[in-house]
Amino acid sequence: MITNRKEEFLALKDFINKKHIDTYGNIGIGKTAFLHFLCNKICCGKHLPIRIELLKVNNFTEFLEIIAETFDDFFLQENYFSIFREYIYGSRDYNTDIAGNLFSAALSKATESTSIALCFDSTEKVPCKIWKDFEENILRFHLGIGDGADSKLQIITAGQWRMRWHFFRMRDHVVLCHLDLFGKESTSKIIQQVAKKHEIDLGIENKKNIIDDIYSLTLGHPKSIKLIIQSWKDLQPKHERYQKGIATLLKKYIQPEVIAQAKRLVKDEHYPASKSLLNFLQHLTPLRFISTKVLRETLSHLSSFSSFYSKQRSFFFNKLLRTLQDEHLLDWNEDRERYEFPAIVQHILLEDLKQNETENLIKIHQEIENVYQKLTFEGVVDRHAAFIEQLYHTISWQEIDNAKRKGGHDLEKTLWNEIDKYLKKYGEAATSLRSLLETDNYFNKMMNWENFFRAL
Repeated sequence: MITNRKEEFLALKDFINKKHIDTYGNIGIGKTAFLHFLCNKICCGKHLPIRIELLKVNNFTEFLEIIAETFDDFFLQENYFSIFREYIYGSRDYNTDIAGNLFSAALSKATESTSIALCFDSTEKVPCKIWKDFEENILRFHLGIGDGADSKLQIITAGQWRMRWHFFRMRDHVVLCHLDLFGKESTSKIIQQVAKKHEIDLGIENKKNIIDDIYSLTLGHPKSIKLIIQSWKDLQPKHERYQKGIATLLKKYIQPEVIAQAKRLVKDEHYPASKSLLNFLQHLTPLRFISTKVLRETLSHLSSFSSFYSKQRSFFFNKLLRTLQDEHLLDWNEDRERYEFPAIVQHILLEDLKQNETENLIKIHQEIENVYQKLTFEGVVDRHAAFIEQLYHTISWQEIDNAKRKGGHDLEKTLWNEIDKYLKKYGEAATSLRSLLETDNYFNKMMNWENFFRAL
């Protein structure tokens, strides 16, 4: 099912115009659904899309074999790749170059009368070296690159992150399609689409509240939304009880996937053996973004981990960040040049802390607050940015404590005191700090910052 996301319609237009497309985004964001839509619903004359579900492969020939099998399943009568497959199946000592030439010849034959779009799903499963071989030994002989170039082969990729193209002429002619979380309006539409498809009655009187709650719980994550609506009949029908049911479903369906990813990361050299990986991740989850410097300072000063991480050097933390990204537990934000937790991963881990370990979450926020206070004082990173993160963690732990104790902290007074103290201590310009607070997604709605700074 295609949604009403602008990115998908633009990609659909690019597909029809036979442009190469790289679709990327977080788990469950709708990449596979988009490819299914292309392959099952779109057929432009003699332009055929073929979806190829990629698997873990050990070498280049295994990768070609997956493509060949998918092709021959699609063109049952033609059996274009029969010679290639007979060659690799017939000998354990087959020559890789010969196998590549046979594959290339079969691909040329297949595209003689039909234009084909190869839609590769789950490209993150293919090692970089194998994809590079595919580009250099196959694709560059079959792709028309440049304005007016006529090619019978189009490439569509879908994966957790952007493809690393090695063939530089290809790199300049790939259209990027980044699929992100839904906004509230799109969430409402997909809820109603899925409910209609599965003949589920959401109850008119509660529909707005249901949509608001599902959006709040899923953060607009498409897979989570669909799973919740499809399982709606299992929930308690009464309004005051269904919210607990939604939270249970979210935990049941999505959390195991996140934790399963996390468990693949288990390596003693990355965190103390005495700590579980979940515990390790939960200590990082309150961070709004992560850089090598922030990761090193945070882990070196968190009481649960300081003795282990304070001994490590910078290259260790760089490697740790890359490993977390490889396991889809961190996303690289290219615009801001920093790592961030995928929204749904962060939501799940934080919710677990809020519900089961409130005191621990408060303590983690307080320790991270101290880390940013140190970074603000040292000035080794942007001082305004470090102070705003310090302020974020100060307000966060006080908000949690207020909810637990039914009040106690005056958040506006805390903001006033901390900002006033910061400006006096460091002599920083109030105007630039105000501008950052006004554009910060967390702080911009807290108050009228223009009036706040005028009062200061």
